[in-house]
Amino acid sequence: MVYYGALSKGCELCRRRKIKCDERKPSCRKCEISNRPCPGYRDLTAISFRDESSRVIRKSCRQSAPRSTIGGGGGGDSIICTPSLSFPTADLAAGFFFAKYNIYNGPYFSSISHDWLREVYVKDPTCHVLQTAIEAVGLAGLSNTLYAPHLAALAQDRYGKALAGLDGALQDPCIATRDTTLMAVILLGLFEVVASDAGDESRFWIAHAAGAMALLQLRGPDQFARPRGGQLYVFTRSQILSACMIRKLPVPPALVNVTYEFETSTLRQLWKDSNLATPGSISEICFRLVNLRAVIADKSSEDPAAIRERAFSIDADLEDWKVSAGIRWTYDELCAASSTNSTLFMGKYHRYANLWIARAWLNFRVMRIAVNQIIIENAVKFEFADEIVSRARYLVRDLSSEICISISSFDDSPHLLHVIQPLFLVAEEPLNPASMRSFAVEQLYRIHKSTGVRRAGRLAEIAARSL
Repeated sequence: MVYYGALSKGCELCRRRKIKCDERKPSCRKCEISNRPCPGYRDLTAISFRDESSRVIRKSCRQSAPRSTIGGGGGGDSIICTPSLSFPTADLAAGFFFAKYNIYNGPYFSSISHDWLREVYVKDPTCHVLQTAIEAVGLAGLSNTLYAPHLAALAQDRYGKALAGLDGALQDPCIATRDTTLMAVILLGLFEVVASDAGDESRFWIAHAAGAMALLQLRGPDQFARPRGGQLYVFTRSQILSACMIRKLPVPPALVNVTYEFETSTLRQLWKDSNLATPGSISEICFRLVNLRAVIADKSSEDPAAIRERAFSIDADLEDWKVSAGIRWTYDELCAASSTNSTLFMGKYHRYANLWIARAWLNFRVMRIAVNQIIIENAVKFEFADEIVSRARYLVRDLSSEICISISSFDDSPHLLHVIQPLFLVAEEPLNPASMRSFAVEQLYRIHKSTGVRRAGRLAEIAARSL
């Protein structure tokens, strides 16, 4: 995916006829004169970059020495590559980022926001830190996909420059509260997930998540006066909650305060009225689950019966959220005409209105699996224990199956990044049948191979050992 420079702003008909378009909106004068419906204007920012990933790989892959094989436990053909690339490095890095990692302008927000991040990279020369962070992440992914060590070195160099630039930006209160600054911090956390080969990326990623939390506080309630402020809050909240789940830490009080500001904001109400958000807040339920996991990890705070009751309450509220989500948030489960697609589980797939809704259901399933695992683990002797544990085990297996079936919905999309941790959860769950766990491992290997995210490959290797 590379940058192709300036493009014609004319409507489609004028471009086909190769005549000058006056670019009048909603329809151009030339179309009116010719009594033809004007097809409108294309989003130039979205097409300034074109997906050239496959061509880049073919051009950079040679049979001559030195050569290295990119394998993968998930099967498939190996790619033999040389580390040399003949494309402009910055354009190539940005192109790979927008093709594989740009989850920050998804279809959920399409009615209220254009592709802001791509536009900033192309058109705003003042956002050096954010642009450098984008290139760092893109180079890291490319270096892993093509096995190109010199690109890994360039990625580390860009990462260091982005960190240095960010340090300077944080010294200025006006710059520190900008959307581009918070976005840069989020991307530096993503860099750790993509690039780290030491298995300790969580430590650095969590540090970036803590930095993003501090910026959310600094930005205050004014950030929710505009849609993009709400978007960035949602992205940051997800990162912080994931960090808490991994470390089994309670939700930071600062996030609770910022979340209250968001939940009581006009923006949140507008999203609910527009069906861009569900009536109930699943984030509040997630906070309780994260805090319960932290209590269990402490091993000294509550007895199993008290933990079990809290888990029952969370599970019941998740069921209520599912029932109250509304028709706009429903999805269909379908059987594929052909089951040759490697991303299909049991020949089935889900159809969602958009990927944001798909992700919301993915989060719901992960949370409900986690809370039912807690119910099973704290199944001390009590009335109807066998019945309750049997139900919890069924839910774990059923929700794990739904996660596997939903994977194909994220294929060929940057949102594929969101399925890495859920797949690992499925692969590690001993209650799941071997075929399901093997499928999850294969998908993790596939994601590692196609996106260059090293964390996916490491988690696949860990899960494969227990099969």
